[in-house]
Amino acid sequence: MSGFLSQSRALIRDIDAMNGKLIMTRTFLGTDWLLQVDNIEYYNQVLVLITYMDLHAFEKKVRETSERTGFAMLGIILAFVCGGCLFAVVITKQLDLVAKQIDLLKNLKFNEVLDKNSGLKGRSFVLELAKLQEAFHEMVTVFAKTLKTSQSLQKGPAMTVQKSQQQ
Repeated sequence: MSGFLSQSRALIRDIDAMNGKLIMTRTFLGTDWLLQVDNIEYYNQVLVLITYMDLHAFEKKVRETSERTGFAMLGIILAFVCGGCLFAVVITKQLDLVAKQIDLLKNLKFNEVLDKNSGLKGRSFVLELAKLQEAFHEMVTVFAKTLKTSQSLQKGPAMTVQKSQQQ
């Protein structure tokens, strides 16, 4: 027993001389093994930590883990790209609705723009776009009323002139 203790103490002294670590690689039955001996001081006691592992198995696990991590990252990136494309399509469709309404207004088709069904169904679920569409709808309503008032004022004096000429 004292021989084992003296060898252990000698090993600890050798490890201390190498800054606390001893690393050795050996081949046994065609497999590379790593032996790492480390000492840790814990409450004025020196503890020896011995790690002995198969290098090929360790490298295989590291490769498998790296591949799984790579595939997971690729999946996450693809999910975000698909989500971004879907968001862009939704926003584009909502803005396209406003563009179509502007085209209808260029042709003075107020009834189609102010139609209750298309006006309410066409509202976006995106808050900012819904506010834009609501403001646009109110602006078109005011513009239509102003245009109708303007047309009635233009027709009013012309009718009185025609009536006075007929008499």
